[in-house]
Amino acid sequence: STQGVSSAASDVYKRQSKGITVSEAALLPEMVELLDNVSGTTEQSVVTVSNSVGSSPKENIEKFVGFGTPATPANVTAANTGSAIAVTWDAVTESTDGGYLDPSQVKYNVTRLPDNTVVAENITANSAQVNVDNDAPITSYTFTVTALNNGVPSESGISNPVVSGFAVLPWSEGFDSEDVTGFFTVLDGNGDGKKWSYYNGLMRMGYNTQMAMDDWLITPPMRVQANYSYRVTLKARSANTRYPERIEVKWGNSNTAAAMTHELIPSTDLTEDGFYTLEGVITPAENGTAYIGIHGISDADTYYLEIDDITVEAGLNTRAPAAPGSMTVTPDANGARKAVISLTAPVKNIDGNDITTLSK
Repeated sequence: STQGVSSAASDVYKRQSKGITVSEAALLPEMVELLDNVSGTTEQSVVTVSNSVGSSPKENIEKFVGFGTPATPANVTAANTGSAIAVTWDAVTESTDGGYLDPSQVKYNVTRLPDNTVVAENITANSAQVNVDNDAPITSYTFTVTALNNGVPSESGISNPVVSGFAVLPWSEGFDSEDVTGFFTVLDGNGDGKKWSYYNGLMRMGYNTQMAMDDWLITPPMRVQANYSYRVTLKARSANTRYPERIEVKWGNSNTAAAMTHELIPSTDLTEDGFYTLEGVITPAENGTAYIGIHGISDADTYYLEIDDITVEAGLNTRAPAAPGSMTVTPDANGARKAVISLTAPVKNIDGNDITTLSK
């Protein structure tokens, strides 16, 4: 005879109570038949086998029966390719509870945040292309991926933030809210786990007692044009001047360290109290995209490098005249409400070439 407990037990018990005898040859198929009727739960059974001389010891069996809960999709990554956002993740190949899962039959749903829009549904590939309007105002998105095993959902894996659109010039960021950090790219260049982070209305970079800083905070993208110059300013300071920090700023055409090939603000030691106002000028050789990279390069075992109030002005046509010089204002000698303003007219354009025409 067979004896069981939990959800399979009632059926087995009824059979036993009716005096049904299961032969040794039929025992395994009979038990398989019983458990096949249960799905999506962990079954616990106690089984004995008996013959004319007595019963066997009890055997405890515990097994998940049915379609299992898929593992959480891992390594969910989002990247803006220019024409779309590419979302990729590792294919799910196992369940978390030991239940049945055929990797070739797993499907995925992809949802865009913060607007909670499902952008791909019941797909079998472990990647998705999400169309975005890169000419729209700048937006930061993240994406969640949920695996489905015959309709049983996994926990959702979540991607890195990715920026769509461009910062409109003139542009400034005062870090009044932590939410804006999603527009920035943070790179841990030396791999020590220390990164730029939000702190009380500014961004700060922490120290490592053994390693010098090599950490980037990269702005969202902005469109720039040839024959224009773009003035950039930011504030930077050492949190404690007993431990002077060091910073440099570069710019490039992508949000990677390797792309930061143009010097904007040279390496600067922040030795005095308070914020330094640092400035430089972007002068692109061609139309395109610019990212500004703020690079923490302090020595090992310093303290905190802090930055705030980044500003990028609208572009000035470099073929326009440079600023006038030697400006003076002379009030009227007799006290009349008038003055004489004099200045030295520029002889060069902003780009350094000679002025060919100049009007008052």
